[in-house]
Amino acid sequence: MKKLLALGLLALIATAGCTTSSIGQVVTNVSSDGQRGAIIEKGTLKQRKYLWTYVTEIWIEDFKTTKVQLGGS
Repeated sequence: MKKLLALGLLALIATAGCTTSSIGQVVTNVSSDGQRGAIIEKGTLKQRKYLWTYVTEIWIEDFKTTKVQLGGS
């Protein structure tokens, strides 16, 4: 019983020590819209670091699409 309690406490401490931060925005795709414009897709780069370990997670979320008109008449 004491081992189980100690293991549970250790798991709680290990998972409680993490930080999540937003690193910035990144362009994930650029494509033509077929009408002298570009479609730009971007997302927010996030990072999560777990304290007391060397484990780091990096992922992209909050995707947004923007249409940009290129050239003149």
